[in-house]
Amino acid sequence: MVKFESDDWTLDICEWSKPIPTALNNQIILLLSDLGVPNETFLKIQQRYFQSDDHTVSNDDIKKNKYPLPKNECRYMFGCSLKSPLKPGQCFIRYEILDDNRQQTNRFACVQGRVIVTKNPCPYAGDMIELWAVDIPELYDLKDVINDNIC
Repeated sequence: MVKFESDDWTLDICEWSKPIPTALNNQIILLLSDLGVPNETFLKIQQRYFQSDDHTVSNDDIKKNKYPLPKNECRYMFGCSLKSPLKPGQCFIRYEILDDNRQQTNRFACVQGRVIVTKNPCPYAGDMIELWAVDIPELYDLKDVINDNIC
């Protein structure tokens, strides 16, 4: 389909997928709590953080209830909806494993199982969706993005 004629073939790239540290914040906690996630779940995440060796959170972050999430368990990612064998409610996530210093390793892993996907910022509970991550080798060229069949 040709939507308009143009001689300009410039491709502008505004952003690309890369590992960015993420945090559990009040906004997400309140939305998940409203959706029925027990408060004990958030307390376990906070306890796990304080029992770890990685205490890089500031006092301001603590006041805002903003706790870093484990580097290989949560990511900001771009989403795409490519034609694939995914079934409704499924997604494919393959991410680069980070080392202890949050440096890229050129090693990748596929997420399998239940995942919560949200946009950022996420002001409404409707901006979150629960999906089931599956491993599909034919999609291994996709790295640090989430592929789903939600259109």
